[in-house]
Amino acid sequence: MINNTIKIHVKNEFGMEKLYPQCSNSFLLTDLLNVKSFEHYHLVKLKSLGYDIKSDSKELIKMLDIL
Repeated sequence: MINNTIKIHVKNEFGMEKLYPQCSNSFLLTDLLNVKSFEHYHLVKLKSLGYDIKSDSKELIKMLDIL
């Protein structure tokens, strides 16, 4: 069975919100995308592909739930 849940840690660096991977699935996806952190549009596309996104940021979860 495929686990389609990814965990994201939100960190504010120099006034910019960075979305860092926090589990093996999210690390694998950042490797596939050849990036160190996700952009918001990455998460929007992953959500449309059926990924369940968990985060420590309530604002990020609210934004993704609206979509």
